[in-house]
Amino acid sequence: MIKRGFLWIPVIVMAACSDPELEARLTVLTDSLARATAERDSLSALLRRLEESPDHYLVRARAARVDGSIDGALKLVDQLIVRFPDAPEARAARQLRAEIRAHVADSLRAVAEQGLEKGNLQAARRALEQLKADWSDTPAARRLPSLMARLERAERVAEQQREAERKRAEEARARAGSQLELLDWRWSRSYGYAIAEGRVKNISGQRLENVVAEVTWYDRSGGFITADEALISLNPILPGQASTFKVIAVWNPAMNSASISFKKLFGSSIPTYRPSR
Repeated sequence: MIKRGFLWIPVIVMAACSDPELEARLTVLTDSLARATAERDSLSALLRRLEESPDHYLVRARAARVDGSIDGALKLVDQLIVRFPDAPEARAARQLRAEIRAHVADSLRAVAEQGLEKGNLQAARRALEQLKADWSDTPAARRLPSLMARLERAERVAEQQREAERKRAEEARARAGSQLELLDWRWSRSYGYAIAEGRVKNISGQRLENVVAEVTWYDRSGGFITADEALISLNPILPGQASTFKVIAVWNPAMNSASISFKKLFGSSIPTYRPSR
């Protein structure tokens, strides 16, 4: 492209030239350059007008949608509607805007439903929260209440499963560090005595001798009343064996609760696993 500023070159050449034929050619060249410049300026002005036309905005918005640039398409549509609210293209722009928003919202709904079906609850929640926040005016948002209810139920179930798994893991760790497992026990009053009885199992992998069951009774406020102990029925208790036990104490009307532990006769306490019921 020859810039406008170059037009002075032929003029200088013509002034310095005495050949009429050459002067004529330079004149033609100068006129051609002037017309080219004018045509360029006219074309540039036309392109600017086209770029600022509502039709151009609409074409670009549709192209952006095809390319997957949803934000870009919506931005162009909104610019068209604001700048040319009464243009015929504005009606098409509003329709395009509604179609784009409905498509995006429906995609979010599909993501949420797939997340619920496959157990990806985090993805489902993100999709539903985005649908509620940004696309609540779309047809897909009408299913928000039922989908949110499904999600909340699934989250409660998942939380219960996590809690159960946590408890199983805790019990597994507690059992691994124990030598005895308390299978069951209870206490009651009988003819002026408090009688505690139950069963205990050896889970240590080795024989245990002189195992003593010790029961402590408390009043309603948790204060100590008395304690008593007795050897369990099997002595020794071999690995994998279960033995009964019975501990008897003199009844006291203030007895309200009791606890039990196991120890070696004249020795230290024995770690005992107590399954949650």
